[in-house]
Amino acid sequence: MYRVMIVDDEPFMLEGMRLMIDWAGCGFELCGEASSAQEALRLMDTLRPHLLITDVRMPGMLGTDLAAIVSHYHPEVILLFFSVFRDFAYAQSAIRAHAFGYLVKPIDAQEVHETLRRVRQELDARATQEATLEGQSMMLRD
Repeated sequence: MYRVMIVDDEPFMLEGMRLMIDWAGCGFELCGEASSAQEALRLMDTLRPHLLITDVRMPGMLGTDLAAIVSHYHPEVILLFFSVFRDFAYAQSAIRAHAFGYLVKPIDAQEVHETLRRVRQELDARATQEATLEGQSMMLRD
């Protein structure tokens, strides 16, 4: 099961994501929540999520800035953004941060489930590729 962490400064959004998404059914475990980008950064090394879902605009640090830091120190983490802003500038920032997706609030559970399935497929493909490369490396050493 893959681990996911959610970051949003709105408590109702965190609760809604926790309750309305069938995490296990999509192949994920909700390993943590953070109410700020700074809190998320403190939790990254401990929780080691495979997927980080973050709001774009939060007090103190934008989600896109959080994503840039996470991408630098944890390039294996998949980034997914959600925001009330439909402004193309925010979507562009998400693209520059190498986002897997950009969902618009209010969150549609079906859209989130479909996105999580695509993320799981990507993570499965990475794991398969990693296992193949590891097997080839072991064959070369023998």
